[in-house]
Amino acid sequence: MRRPKPLNVDKLAKLARARRLQDPFGSLEALRNHLNNWWMLQYNRPLKDPILQTYTLQELVYEYFVHFYFQAENDPVKADKKAKAELEEIGWAQRVLSKMQTDEKQKALEEVAAKAAAAAVAQTMKPSVPAEPPVDMPDFSVKFK
Repeated sequence: MRRPKPLNVDKLAKLARARRLQDPFGSLEALRNHLNNWWMLQYNRPLKDPILQTYTLQELVYEYFVHFYFQAENDPVKADKKAKAELEEIGWAQRVLSKMQTDEKQKALEEVAAKAAAAAVAQTMKPSVPAEPPVDMPDFSVKFK
């Protein structure tokens, strides 16, 4: 008789996680069980509490969303305002950086222009060497006899 393969627990756990991520509430029963567990933890009551049993699915969903959005970190209005504020800060930082870069470029251009002007002034101030000797000087190129 053949021995069965040992179970690969890691593979089974990955498969279970993948199925949960695909559709965590594949049925209304799964949604109801999730909401029952949330209610039980939220109010610290037993799962078979008669109060919980009187709730309809719609009432549980409503109560879940009321408590979910009642928390400050889950409020969509506050999250939207926070996102807009962050975008404004990023835009401001980008504008400041671009202004700094253009200022640096302008300063570098001014330095190059100043160096070129200084070089031009130095060139014009340099005494020019005459191409021919002055007329009153004797010509020493002639050999004496």
